Amino acid sequence: MRSCRNIKGCVGLLASVVVTAWKLNANMPRMTTRQAREAAGGKPVIVNVFKLHYQAKEVDVRALFERYGECLQVKVERDRATGRSKRYGFVKFGTMAEAEAAARGCNGQSILGKYIECSVEKGGSGPAGRGRGRGRGGSSGSRAGGYGGGRNYGGQSYGGYQ
Repeated sequence: MRSCRNIKGCVGLLASVVVTAWKLNANMPRMTTRQAREAAGGKPVIVNVFKLHYQAKEVDVRALFERYGECLQVKVERDRATGRSKRYGFVKFGTMAEAEAAARGCNGQSILGKYIECSVEKGGSGPAGRGRGRGRGGSSGSRAGGYGGGRNYGGQSYGGYQ
């Protein structure tokens, strides 16, 4: 073991420790994010948080939700121009049990004087578990799109797709 008697010795010792740690880390098997999630017990569950105070920060939300389990990620959506909260956010938990307990326990609680509402995100794509919509107007059976689709007058079609 080398000793640290002067500045050069300390720098050399530190460099050898860093190189050794790097070599040990390089030999470790790597896990992808998906593998780590599966090893931890499945897909993370998101709790939606609404009616936050406009000055709420991730730290404030995390402090309330950590009582119910490990918060993998906390996100409070912000306005780009002002930096103020958009008054909603998301908390990611590792298990459904933690997420449901947190949603029940935190619903109606106060953060910075505002009472929040919480719900567990049900699967599906996009925010709040909503699936794909049909878009604007039209009906699911016709190809005529837009605001109500096209019109047909005596064989002449106006609007929509032909």
